[in-house]
Amino acid sequence: MFKRIAITTILFSLIAIYSASVAFAELAVRPLLPKGNLSSPGISWAPYEMESGKKRVYLDIASHTGSSESKLYSDTYEGDVEYDYTGKNIGVALDLKLDAGYLSFGFEQDNEKNESTNWGNRDEVDGYKRTYDYDTKKIGFNFTYDINEAATVGFFIANSNITIKRTATVTNGYYFSSNGTPELSGEASISLMEYGLYYRHAITSEIAVGALLLPSVNKKTDYNGDYSNIETAAGYGTTVKLAIGYQTDEFATEFEILNEEEQVDTLDGKRTGFGISAEYLATKSFSISAGIKKDEIAEFEDNGWTSPACDIQTTRMGVNYKTGQITMSTDLTSYESKDDDGSGKYQDFSISLLYDF
Repeated sequence: MFKRIAITTILFSLIAIYSASVAFAELAVRPLLPKGNLSSPGISWAPYEMESGKKRVYLDIASHTGSSESKLYSDTYEGDVEYDYTGKNIGVALDLKLDAGYLSFGFEQDNEKNESTNWGNRDEVDGYKRTYDYDTKKIGFNFTYDINEAATVGFFIANSNITIKRTATVTNGYYFSSNGTPELSGEASISLMEYGLYYRHAITSEIAVGALLLPSVNKKTDYNGDYSNIETAAGYGTTVKLAIGYQTDEFATEFEILNEEEQVDTLDGKRTGFGISAEYLATKSFSISAGIKKDEIAEFEDNGWTSPACDIQTTRMGVNYKTGQITMSTDLTSYESKDDDGSGKYQDFSISLLYDF
C-alpha cells in the first residue's frame, strides 16, 4: 500500500480557493464582497462609485499552469511523483446599483487537468500515468445593503456542479488485473452549495474594517466505472477573514488575516495566514496593484492518508486602465511541505473587462 502524501489535494484546494473566477470575486471592480474567493483583496475597501439604477457587466478570462512533486513510498516502487497542471477559466457577472447597495449575478466555467508525469520507477517498468480532469460550472447571486453611511452587510449564495474524470494507463505490454486492459477510467459528479456573510464598517472617511464568514461545506460521492470502490469529495472548512484598510482617491492598502478550520472529507488541515495588498493610481488612466499572502496548513491524517504541513506564499501584480475598465493580473503561488517530501508552484494570468451602462 502507498503512503499518500496529498500534495495534489493541497494544490487543488489552492486552485479552488485562491484562483476562483474574478467574476465571482469582485463587485464594482473593488471587491465589496469576495463571494468565496479568498485571494481577492479589498473587503475593507469601498467600491468605485456607480449611480443608482446603473448596471455593470464584467468579463474575466484566465489561464492556469502549475507543477508539483512529492515522495512515493511502497514495497514495490519508490521515488518522486510529479504532476503537471493546466487549466482555463471564463466568468461573467452583472452588477446592479441599488439605492442602498448592490445586486449581482454571475456565472463561471473552470476546466483543470492534473496529469502525473512520473511515479518513481513505475514509468520505467510499465509506463504508468494517471490523469484527473475537473470541469466546474458555478452560478451565483449576491446582495449587499448599506445600513447607513458607515456600515454595509452582504450575503451570497452559489452552486457549483463539479465533474471529475479519472484515468490511469500502463504500456509496455502491461495491464490492470482488475479489468484485464491497459486503462482504468471512472467519473464522479458533485453539486456543492456555497454561501457566506460579509460586513464592512467605515471607522473614518479613509479607514475601514471588513469581515467575511464562509460556513463549512462539503460533499462526498463515489466514482463510477473502474473506480466504483473509491470515494471523492469537495469543499472547505469554516473560514473567517478579517481585514483593516486605508483608502483615498489615489491609494488603497489593506492588511488581512485568515483562519480556515480543517475539513475531514477533503483531507485539508487547518489553515491560517495573513496578507497585505495595495493599489496606487499612477496617472489619471492607469493604476498598479500588488499583494503578498503567506499561509500555513497544518498536517492532517485520516485512515492512513496524510496531508503534510506546508507553507504557502502567493504574490500578485496587476495593472488597471481607465479606472479598472481593463485589468491584467498575475498570481504566483508556491508551497513546500515542512517534512521536505513535497513542493509545488502555480501561476494564474487573467485579463478582465467591464462596461457600465
